[in-house]
Formats: sequence, C-alpha cells, structure tokens
Amino acid sequence: RTLINLFFEDSTRTRTSFELAGKRLGADVINMSVGSDSTSWPQSWDSAFAYAEEKDVLVVAAAGNRGSGLNQVGAPATIPGVVSVGGVDRSGRASWDSSSQGISIAVAGPSEDMVGAMPGDGYAQWSGTSATAPLVAGTAALVMEQHPELTAEQVTQRIVKTAHDAGEKGKDPIYGYGVLDVRAAVLDGLAQ
Repeated sequence: RTLINLFFEDSTRTRTSFELAGKRLGADVINMSVGSDSTSWPQSWDSAFAYAEEKDVLVVAAAGNRGSGLNQVGAPATIPGVVSVGGVDRSGRASWDSSSQGISIAVAGPSEDMVGAMPGDGYAQWSGTSATAPLVAGTAALVMEQHPELTAEQVTQRIVKTAHDAGEKGKDPIYGYGVLDVRAAVLDGLAQ
C-alpha cells in the first residue's frame, strides 16, 4: 500500500497535490499532519478532497492542539470524509495540550512524547495530533493490505468500530469513537 504525507501552504495547489499523490504516486492513504484555527476551508480544496473520495483514497488529518492555541478542530480535519484524529496521553486519557476537541473527531491515538525521524538521519521527540495522524494513516494502510477488498470508507469503519470507547459512551468530541487499537483494526473479524 502507498501512504503519502502531504503538506502545503498554498491552498491553490491542493488539487494538484492530491492529483499527484493519487495519479502519479498511487496513494491509497494521504496523511495530513497539519491543522488550522478555522473550521472552514478554501473553496479550492473542495475539488481536491472530492478527487480523493472519487479515487477511493482515505485521507487522515490532525485535529490540532490546545497547546498551540487551537481549542476546536480546524480544517482540513473538519472536511466531510476526512478521518479526523484526536490525541491521548500515555495513560490513554485525553491530552489537554496535544489535542483539541470537536464533533468531527473520529478516533484518538497517542499524541504525547512521540519520537519521529528527522532529516539528516536524526530523531526528535514531539507531541501533538500531527504525530497521531501518521499512526492512524499507517493503520489504514495495514488494514488495506490485510483486507484489499475494502473501500476507504470500510477501512475507516474498521478503525472506528475497533477503537476502545473512552470518555462519554459512544462517540464524543474528545475521543471520537474511542482510542485507536491497531491490532484489532487489522486483525479482528467484524460483523458486516
């Protein structure tokens, strides 16, 4: 499976970026470890996200972080069809600084004390839903590899149905449907 991480500052290039990822690179999953302080998005993004949906590409986006001043989920995580990702601390509780909240959050995952590769063969520790989103995107790619017959929407459903419910019973604005369970999403049998 092909997982692409997209980052762009110029909203007019969004459609081009999605087409490049989808057509030329064959993306099955697009990770967007970016956020904003606005729940709305530039109209130019509509065709890009519609293109991804049309090509059955699953898009995952970071919900944002209160510690960075974002108290609510911002675009692109508010766009319909995007898997919006919140964050939890090491104990599995909602991260106050390294997540935000909103009705669009689908699932939460680790967002504190994360370690990641950096340019120049280095590693760094950081916190935030920008670190969580690649975990969910990677889970989606693993599900697709294990279950190639599933559509992007069905992969999303596996991820949310196998998440461990947390917070208020059912879907809530802090954890979404719950905390990510990679093993269950990839391997558990689910009733259709």
